[in-house]
Amino acid sequence: MIAAVLLAVLWGAEPLDIPASVDPQLLVDAKGFTGASIQSIAFSPDARQLAVAGGKLVRIYDVASGRLLHTIRGYQEPAGYVIGKVNAVVFSPTGRFLITGVSDNSEYGSTRVFDLRDGGRLHKLLPGNLGCTTGIFLSNNGRYLTTNSCNGEYIFYAWDETKGDASIVARLHYTEIPTYPGQGWDLESAIDEELFFVQANLPPENGEPKFLAGVYQMSTGRPIGAPQELRRTGECLETALQRYQGNFAWTVKPEISDPRFIVMAGSIATPAGVDDYLVQLWDSQTMQLVASHEHRFYPVAVAYNARRHLVASADALSQIHVWDARTGRTIFSTSPQTLELYSVDWSRDQGALLYGTTPYPQDEFDFNHQGPLDKAFDLRLRRISQLRDPIAPPAFAGENQFSVSRPTPATPLSLYWRAPGSTSESLIVDGIRTGDVSTFLPLPPRVETPRGSIAVGTSSGRLYELEPSDDGGPWRIIRRCLGHEAEITKIALSPDQTMLATSSLDGSIRLWTLSGLRRGLGDVDFDTNGSKVTIVPPGSEAERLGFREDDVIVTFDGHPFYERIDALVDGNYTAGQAVDIQLARRDSDQPAPVGGQAGAWRRMNRRFTLQPAPDYDEPLLTIGLFHSGDWIVWAKSGHYDTSPGGEDQIGWHVNGKRWERATFHTVDQFRNLLYRPDVIDEILAVKNLPAAIARIKQKDAEQRKPRPSVALDSDLTKFETFENVEPPEVRILSPKDGEVVVANEALVEIEINTRSGLPMRKLEVRVNGKPPGRGFSTRGVARKGKRGVTVATQRVELDEGVNLISARAFNGRSWSSVDTVEIDQPAPVTPERKSGKKLYILAVGVSQYEDDGVNDLQFANRDAEKFSELLTANARGVYDEVTTFTLTDDDATGDQIKDHMDKIQKECSQAESDVTIILLLAGHGCFDQSDNWYFAPHDFKPDNMLRSGLSHAELTMWMNGIRATTLLVLDTCHAAGVLKRSGQPGMGVRGAHSAGASIWQGSPFLVIASCLPKEQSMELNSIRHGALTASFVESLQLCQPDVNKDGVLTIDELWLRVKDGVKKITGDRQHPQFHRPLHSVDIHMGRCR
Repeated sequence: MIAAVLLAVLWGAEPLDIPASVDPQLLVDAKGFTGASIQSIAFSPDARQLAVAGGKLVRIYDVASGRLLHTIRGYQEPAGYVIGKVNAVVFSPTGRFLITGVSDNSEYGSTRVFDLRDGGRLHKLLPGNLGCTTGIFLSNNGRYLTTNSCNGEYIFYAWDETKGDASIVARLHYTEIPTYPGQGWDLESAIDEELFFVQANLPPENGEPKFLAGVYQMSTGRPIGAPQELRRTGECLETALQRYQGNFAWTVKPEISDPRFIVMAGSIATPAGVDDYLVQLWDSQTMQLVASHEHRFYPVAVAYNARRHLVASADALSQIHVWDARTGRTIFSTSPQTLELYSVDWSRDQGALLYGTTPYPQDEFDFNHQGPLDKAFDLRLRRISQLRDPIAPPAFAGENQFSVSRPTPATPLSLYWRAPGSTSESLIVDGIRTGDVSTFLPLPPRVETPRGSIAVGTSSGRLYELEPSDDGGPWRIIRRCLGHEAEITKIALSPDQTMLATSSLDGSIRLWTLSGLRRGLGDVDFDTNGSKVTIVPPGSEAERLGFREDDVIVTFDGHPFYERIDALVDGNYTAGQAVDIQLARRDSDQPAPVGGQAGAWRRMNRRFTLQPAPDYDEPLLTIGLFHSGDWIVWAKSGHYDTSPGGEDQIGWHVNGKRWERATFHTVDQFRNLLYRPDVIDEILAVKNLPAAIARIKQKDAEQRKPRPSVALDSDLTKFETFENVEPPEVRILSPKDGEVVVANEALVEIEINTRSGLPMRKLEVRVNGKPPGRGFSTRGVARKGKRGVTVATQRVELDEGVNLISARAFNGRSWSSVDTVEIDQPAPVTPERKSGKKLYILAVGVSQYEDDGVNDLQFANRDAEKFSELLTANARGVYDEVTTFTLTDDDATGDQIKDHMDKIQKECSQAESDVTIILLLAGHGCFDQSDNWYFAPHDFKPDNMLRSGLSHAELTMWMNGIRATTLLVLDTCHAAGVLKRSGQPGMGVRGAHSAGASIWQGSPFLVIASCLPKEQSMELNSIRHGALTASFVESLQLCQPDVNKDGVLTIDELWLRVKDGVKKITGDRQHPQFHRPLHSVDIHMGRCR
């Protein structure tokens, strides 16, 4: 109610309220931007921060370090439609506020102000543009702001930096701006209190390009004299044209952006026939090139800061570069973590997906031929391998019957078909309605499509299936497949002809089933942009009911308009069904007067008869692939399998109000509920999500597994289900980020907001990745409905120098995201405080077992001895004190191992130095019937694992209770053959988790496990070691790879060699895993001698 009153005051009348879509959506978080989605880029006035807008979000980076400071997520329509897209960003004069322009058909204002000192929270909605703000410009003196919108209106504001607010002083419609025939004006830049409109494409005079600018006073909106020619811009461009012999296409930021320098961006054709993509800075006084910077693909956005001589540029692959305008030297660069995928195909046995990550050279690049296949993803074992030789993606029969062409330079690419022996072409896909065609694949006839069909992918990420029309016209769309967020590069048919695989520049491969095509669905027969009507076809039901262009759909069947897509996916609307649609129409189309608003909205209700519509489909499974080598496979339900670093790459996007920031929860926050590799296995087996869930539930019941706290078939895509598991929100109140603390300790105050009605069960605090070694206290629990607020305090010891403090909370079903602050402890403040570094090594290896029923191993004892010997020798050059314990065979009983663990814990509690602990366990590892994992000591008893084994729970509790940096190395991973006789009684000893899960996924400490969950650890006679330990030993002996050449080998560096070494010595049969928790620190493993 308060929000409605404030909005009514803001606009003078209650704005048009279009309901927001609240159901969660499972999306990829590329930690950057995917596809050609970057729209705008801007420096803060002091050039210390950089804001980048793309898609539905804004990311703000620290320029010096490249660190991501804020992510502001906007409103997201289901199925990725345009509403919520951020078109423009600009910093306020002090850098405190970020002003954004978005596309939004609601009436809550599309120019929005966010307060960066308050975590990027929404501060103000500016009046004026209602529906779409496409450009924002601030005068250099910071007093005036101008925006333009998709309705052709420019609005001039007086800006108040102290309040972060603006008031309208003038309006200007594009029809009031004089233009040349056939030419339009582009809003370009602002200087002082003047606004420039730039005419950049006038016909050249004497072969020279010509630029013209109309100048308007920002305080009045009135023109200042006649249009002015920008001579220096034209002369610089002419010089560039001569240098590159006319092979040139540029986007230009003229001299109005800076009194001396001109930024140009574009591509040039080289003599070899390929394009170079460049951003250049030119001196407009000397006509000399100052600096040039290269991108991999064509630039799409550029910003220049004259004060610090910095340029920021972004390209169509979403790579962002910040570079020195005087030298071209890169300051920092960032790119999405997702891979660009250029091809995909199935293996012959359908057990693997082949894919390509490198495009063909420009002269070989074509439709259905964008890149060779160079990698494989094993669908059963879930591992990635490199193909020995790249493979060209296969062509398909009859490919020459199809062609992709563009009727005119101004229209999208369309797909045509030519019958055998014919010289005429028939239109299959109209690019105007579906988007540029990027790939296609004819499909064989099947029961649902006896005449055959064709699958078509587009540059926008849409996938369609079409069949020939009865009248010989354009083919009819019979299926719309939703999921991809960037260009689809290849479509592949499975060997059994039941599934499709598609690759995309969004870094994903999506799997689709061809069976079950539904006919008879019903939908609207008008086109929309978001909820705004754009096309009403003649003779349509919409025309009969009086729909008009620019009408806004308020509700469809009582729900937000685009939520009907989810209902269509579920098959809930049929042709001929009547639904209620509420639409809104303005009484006047005239621009609003200064300080006023356009005509009032009039609401109308229509009973709409749904017309025949194609089937809507979503992927059966999606495989996300990342530059780090990580991957994640997920279903629509959110169930997933992942490599150690893959699960923070996707998450649940949850909208607030249309004008509010959205929240985003990565799936690792729901690990307890959704990490189910067995669900992925069943989906691949039965090719149906509900059937797979039913089979898993039946198996769980047969094995008498306890019921999960949330049912396996719960639909988290529905808000009423999601809100019952919604994670808490954690915020560190003190100390503040960037604070200097001179004491040895700090009192951390943490606010925990619970939203699901579930109380906080756990609070996890880390300082530089280390637990505090003591408990926390709570005070003040305020509750309102399902929401509650708790304040917790945790005293922590600080390291000298930089301290990264992180905190997260658990409510029994989901974890919060991690909140962090970085503080500095400059030096010891008491002479008693000791500096220095201490290392504890506990190496355990069991080859000989006391119980006759347990198989002995060959080399586990040697693994422990060699590991501790080499690590001790190497570490003495890095650590001030090294304490080593080596336990093998009959010395490695359960009691002995736990006694040594207790001894280390006691010494650490008294230590005042920086402590690191490395624990190696080499021997048998196994699971009981309840999927509890145990390491098998020398005196392990299969019939009493709880008493005789060292459990996962005990290890976790021990490592979490020590204020130290810890590393666990396991040469035990899922070792097969624990028992000599498989039928021997032993309480169901198993070598693997029943769900195929890794128990170390999400571990709060560093873990290196020797193999994947479905693999076996190997001992090799040729090297007389376990494969993992052998690779460790080799790396320690060679002290390789010392990547940064500092003479110190770290665990991150060592891992690069270990992971490849294990694959090599086992013939690609064993693949170790490195589980690294967020904000953990690197560990020194030794000095190179």
